[in-house]
Amino acid sequence: MRDKVILAIEKFNMINHGDNITVALSGGADSVALLFMLKQLKLDITLSAAHLNHCLRGEESNRDESFVRTLCERLGVPLTVERADIKEISRKTGESIELCARRVRYEFLERASRGKIATAHTASDSLETVLLNIVRGTGLKGLVGIPPVRGRIIRPLIYCSRQDVEDYCRQNNLDYVTDSSNLSDQYTRNKIRLHVIPKLMEINPSLVRSFLRMTDILRCEDEYLDSVAEKFLLGSSNGLDVIALTQEHPAVIRRILAAYYKYCTNESPDQYHIGEIEKLVKTKSGKTGLKSDFFAEIRNGRLVILKDKPDPQGFCIDVKPDNLPVALPTGKIQMKLLPIKEFNESKNINNLFFKNSLDYDKIKGKIQIRSRQSGDSFKQAGRGVTKSLKKLFNEAKIPKEDRMLVPLLTDEQGIIWIEGFGIAERVKVDGNTKRVMVIHFER
Repeated sequence: MRDKVILAIEKFNMINHGDNITVALSGGADSVALLFMLKQLKLDITLSAAHLNHCLRGEESNRDESFVRTLCERLGVPLTVERADIKEISRKTGESIELCARRVRYEFLERASRGKIATAHTASDSLETVLLNIVRGTGLKGLVGIPPVRGRIIRPLIYCSRQDVEDYCRQNNLDYVTDSSNLSDQYTRNKIRLHVIPKLMEINPSLVRSFLRMTDILRCEDEYLDSVAEKFLLGSSNGLDVIALTQEHPAVIRRILAAYYKYCTNESPDQYHIGEIEKLVKTKSGKTGLKSDFFAEIRNGRLVILKDKPDPQGFCIDVKPDNLPVALPTGKIQMKLLPIKEFNESKNINNLFFKNSLDYDKIKGKIQIRSRQSGDSFKQAGRGVTKSLKKLFNEAKIPKEDRMLVPLLTDEQGIIWIEGFGIAERVKVDGNTKRVMVIHFER
């Protein structure tokens, strides 16, 4: 077992000189063997342990806590212990007890560790996980098994079988505790461990060794697909080019979509949602809802994944051309009056200045800055045609969720200016203009 642990540590670069390693110590055979092995290897590391009492098995949970306290005291290993009422927490969150326990346990380990976290997952655990994934339906990632390294989590026993661990504990006279729930086939994983794997071992006594050989091969292929996806995602801050995406192999497309999903949502996708996004890519149009209020949509030939925004509230503010900034949901607006002579001296600076300048004396009544309203229309200066704002925004490809945030300047006869479009025909500057109102909007 020692050689297998050293192989895993070196192959996956798990531990370096001076590392701070915290062992997730349940008190079971695997974690006890891991703690003792890391002590025995005399690595140049700072070693500690962490134990979470899940309070799920009454006195047995308390027994486990007492055992690890005694063990760490005997080995001279600093120990952090916390308790969590998993049943109560899961009741409040709606999670299953198993998922809740896992989440809370890893959150505790993140707090307890100042460096890397060593968990005692073995090759046997990885085999069980892959068989579970096969039963539920999976792709390549589900066949790779438990990763040897994930972030700052390392798994030095990943090449060791459960039998290796038990033999090591016996040879070194190591005591450990047994979780009674592991002996019950109430849980699916236990059914696989207690009934399925023994049958497979009858077919192939070297099952674990064959499994490790398979996962090493598949992990290499999996990493290659990840690297292809990562290259495609470079420069994808404004979405994925659908045409370029469809030219990739279907296996690569799915990997790119999964990577982009995680990049945008910080969550791992399920196969159903990847399939729904694939449909959008094939048709090059449409929109589909995802988890956690996210959605995927094809916009202007690009696939985007965004979070649904609550419908923005409309706004309406009375304003004057006093050159004072007025705060809006998407920025601030200022308006100032210029005599025509001063305007004529400035207008040649840039076209944008002219586009956002209007004849102040053509304005009818009070001026307001507001969001769009039903029935709004606009005759843009120099265009000679009146269009509804809906049509105008559609042509400009402004996302529907952003349209309520586009500021409009109005008088008592209608819209006289729209951010990004400029002024209305009826208020444009001409030869009779005496005063010009210049609009400056800054996001």
